[in-house]
Amino acid sequence: RVMYHEAIKNDADMVRSAFYVNDGKKNYLVNRLPEWDNSLERISTIENFLAKHSLTSMCLINKRLITDNEIKFPTDMKMGEDTVFVAKALVAAKKAIYIDRPTFVYNRAPTFVESTTKSFGEKEISDQLLMWPRLQEIFLRVGINYYKTRLHVNLRYVLSTLIQYNKFD
Repeated sequence: RVMYHEAIKNDADMVRSAFYVNDGKKNYLVNRLPEWDNSLERISTIENFLAKHSLTSMCLINKRLITDNEIKFPTDMKMGEDTVFVAKALVAAKKAIYIDRPTFVYNRAPTFVESTTKSFGEKEISDQLLMWPRLQEIFLRVGINYYKTRLHVNLRYVLSTLIQYNKFD
């Protein structure tokens, strides 16, 4: 509800926020941007979200933005499809805002079925290699170089995840 009310109040196509990650023992606040400025120009907003906020799907997106721009999840990817989807929506949005209030809880508690983010092998690496040039293409539409702005963060994530959750396939 909070995100919806902020979207209406600010006439925003997308609302992003911080969220909690729950590991089964504790909640960790992540993706917080305490010094965010919602009065930034559109391109600066996109660039700041890309540089300072993850492109996880923890956001509210106006359905009309998705349908009018024919934004779809890539079906050829198992990992990173949400990032590509959110990037397309962010670039298409006339206005995206941030609220400094956690609005989601992402549960990472241990389960019997491993999530994609806890199992990393050939398919997951292939998906990353598909995702990066797609993100570059999406952000270049508004003059932002994904490789310069964010690729280093994704590379660090892939390397650490590969070390921790390698399937050795």
